[in-house]
Amino acid sequence: MSGLEVKLRASLEAAADCSALLAGAWSGLPAADLARRPVGLAGRGAVSLGELCEVTGDATGSVRFVGDWRRATRLGAGLTEGAVVIEGDIGDDVGMGMAGGSIEVRGSAGGRAGAAAPEARRGA
Repeated sequence: MSGLEVKLRASLEAAADCSALLAGAWSGLPAADLARRPVGLAGRGAVSLGELCEVTGDATGSVRFVGDWRRATRLGAGLTEGAVVIEGDIGDDVGMGMAGGSIEVRGSAGGRAGAAAPEARRGA
């Protein structure tokens, strides 16, 4: 797979809210811009993705996450574009409220994978 690669430098020590990483338009971002996107770490607040990961590759509309992401939540929440591959395990709420794009998990996913967003309405 060509595209961007996001590889954890070390295992996540605390819960990490990754909902902002792939929010909105991301598929055309160069690696350096994706590395500046925020991750909410429990006990520390917002840190840049680049503090936690090595982000490499070219913007082709695809991204591959490598490592143990079990403590990461909401990765790909609200996804609207692009192809995401997660090589390993991922925490809760991966792909919650997706409207487009694709996510492939090559490992285990936590609870509520691909679930509707909490504010989603049922019926008419």
